[in-house]
Parts: sequence; C-alpha cells; structure tokens
Amino acid sequence: MKQNLKLGTEYPEVDEEINTRKMADLLIEKKEKKYPAGKVLRGFHSKMHGCVKAEFTVEHGLSEELRVGIFSKEQTFPAWVRFSNGADTVQPDAKKGFRGFAIKLMGVPGEKLLEEGDNETSQDFLFFSKDFISPGNVKDTWEGMHAFFNGPLKLLVFFLNPRHWGILKDFITMPEHCANLLEIPYYSATPYRFGTTGAVKYVIVPRKKKESMMPNKPTDDFLKERLISDLESGDFYFDFMIQHQTDAIKMPIENAAKPWKAPYVKLASIKIPKQSFDTAEQYEFGENLSFNVWHSLPEHRPLGGVNRARKTVYQLLSDFRLKRNGAVKQEPQA
Repeated sequence: MKQNLKLGTEYPEVDEEINTRKMADLLIEKKEKKYPAGKVLRGFHSKMHGCVKAEFTVEHGLSEELRVGIFSKEQTFPAWVRFSNGADTVQPDAKKGFRGFAIKLMGVPGEKLLEEGDNETSQDFLFFSKDFISPGNVKDTWEGMHAFFNGPLKLLVFFLNPRHWGILKDFITMPEHCANLLEIPYYSATPYRFGTTGAVKYVIVPRKKKESMMPNKPTDDFLKERLISDLESGDFYFDFMIQHQTDAIKMPIENAAKPWKAPYVKLASIKIPKQSFDTAEQYEFGENLSFNVWHSLPEHRPLGGVNRARKTVYQLLSDFRLKRNGAVKQEPQA
C-alpha cells in the first residue's frame, strides 16, 4: 500500500465515520455532565487569551502556481485572530500545554465547504503551537479518548500496547511552556488542498524574536496580560507560509503525527495592529465566534482523517455550545 501512495490523495480508514461519530457523542456527553447548567465552554481551546483585529495581506508578485484561492491576487483581508490555550479546561497560563491561533478572514466570497449554501464571506484557518498532532489518525484518537474517559486502568491498557508507545511519548513531551503568544510559530499540523491536486501544510512565523522569559511569579492570566501590554505599544507581524507535499510516504496525508520536512514558502503577511481589546463586549464576541477548518473555499479543502473528523466533531460541539449558551451562530462582517 505504502509504495502506491499518490501525492495529494486521501486514504480513509475503515470505520472512520463510525469512530468520528462516537467521538462526537462522547464529547457532548462529557460536556452535558460537566456543564449541567450555566455557560458551556468550547470542547477544545476553552480558555481565550484574547480576540484581536488583524489584517491578512497576500504577498506581492506571487508566481502563477501560487495564485490559488485567496492568494489569487494581491489584496488585504480584514481578520479576527483568537489566541487560546489548547486544553479543554481553563488552566493557569504557566502550565505546560499548547497554544492556539485561529484566524478568520473576512471579505472572502464564494461558497464554503462546511455545508451546502454556506455563502458567508469569511474563511477560517486553525493553528496551534506544534507541527504535528498525536494521535495522528481517527482510530487511535477514538481509542485513546475512550480510554482516557474511562479511568486510569483503561488508559494504562491503551498505552501498554506497543503500537501506542509513540503516542505515550508525545503525551509526555509535547506540552511546552509559552512566555509570549506573539513570539512563537504556529502550525496547521494537518494538510490542505492547494488548488486542484496539490497538498500543503500551513505555518505562521512571528517576526518578533523570541526574547520573553517566563515570569518568576506568573499570574494565571499572564499571557493575556502580556498580549494586552504588547498590543497597546505597537504593531506585530507574522509571515503566513506553506510547505508543499513532495513525497507521499515521508509527508503523509493520513498521519498528522508525522511532521513534514519541506521548505517554507511565504504567501502572505499577518499584521496585528496596535489596539486595545480587553473589553467585555470583545470578549463575548470572541467567545461566540465559531471556527472550523471546513469553513473554507474548495481550493483550500482540508485533507486527511483528522480533518475529516473535525468537520463533524467541531460542528456538533459548536452547535451544542451555542444552543446551550443561547447564542446565535453568525459570521462577522468586514
């Protein structure tokens, strides 16, 4: 099978749809028990550090083969960026973990993939602070999730399986400290269509050098506090890059646990301008925003099992959360 893999081609697992639905049902069940009343937080990236205004500018003079979808011409899209903690619970910022960077571009015409008739003029991209996701497929993710929610003994049995030793290693070593949200790179970790046949992964690289240190006595929200202070003082920039898939085995579509080793190609710049964002209204706005990699133009279609599962899981969790919170799903306008 491996010798016959083709570039940009998906190979869905047996029972993938069944396992995806099991994951969604289990996560919603846990949310119902965790929040019997009151506000329901997101299933993932529950703690928001801030929701900020941004500008996404396509690079000048891109070669013809790079002029795809939103990159088809030089233009600037207004955008929102939601910075978050990747955990499913609200945790102190000093705890090791993952950080999220979700960006919603506005003024993007065309029907999106999330559902038929989705003509909202916005486009979502999701990133987090590691260049791979572990487990990297739907089967292992479902089995690991099922074990995790059914007690230490089940989890021990899961990790005693030699096939899962790599996941155990990732579970221990992946979480990291973060001193400043504006000084770290962010990765899509999963692949996406680029045009009609190609596949890429996305990378966001900060232009600000990594110079911040962990505070000696960090508050629970020191990352938000630093974000507020930094953006009150000036503008910050990130470079939006892609990695092209050039080897279907070494750079797999269906295994998100394996990082791709390929050069970065810059397609756009992200400017987060000087601003004050720490208001109750903006916090509420950011909390009610929904992000889904499938809220996308077809030219940037998500690829691979993890992304296919996201379409169902994220949509069902978002619908559940918004309904329980009495919020209406609505895309922002430019």
